[in-house]
Amino acid sequence: MLSLQPQTERFYDLVGSLSFVTLTIGSLALAGPITARKLLVSCMVGLWAGRLGSYLVARVHKVGKDSRFDEVKHQPAMFLFYWTMQALWVFITLTPVLLINTATVAKPLRWFDAPGVCLWASGLMLEAVADWQKDQWRAKPQNKGEQQGEGGRFITTGLWGISRHPNYLGEMMLWCVPGCHCHHQ
Repeated sequence: MLSLQPQTERFYDLVGSLSFVTLTIGSLALAGPITARKLLVSCMVGLWAGRLGSYLVARVHKVGKDSRFDEVKHQPAMFLFYWTMQALWVFITLTPVLLINTATVAKPLRWFDAPGVCLWASGLMLEAVADWQKDQWRAKPQNKGEQQGEGGRFITTGLWGISRHPNYLGEMMLWCVPGCHCHHQ
């Protein structure tokens, strides 16, 4: 409710990232012995949340606002809906990690976990490079103030020339891995 009261969105991504980290650490700390699998998926969450959270918080700080909230931050019910959807997103996305961390029987890591770690690292790298490329594109004077898809302009270079949303593709890739680890749990 901190952000609802002053009608600011500046804390939205910070709270989201901290929610992932807090729930992961809490589930790891409260659920019995820490195993290699639990530690691995927890570190994955921490690295991802740290990278994406710091990127998004820095972007909002630099711009001074988050344009996703321009229309809704003055509508308390809709603003609350956004925050509620964020909580649901955190819970659904983090469910495999929570299941792994709270499991009472843990299977050791095996050779077939290695490709999953590579997929996760590739997804994280794809997401980070896509964010960087988009920032570079927006920094050019001819693209100043442009949002993808608005005004007929859209980034079509680098990874963005291959996929419409490579950052989301990277995120989907990396979040498949905890689900696979959960399956092998």
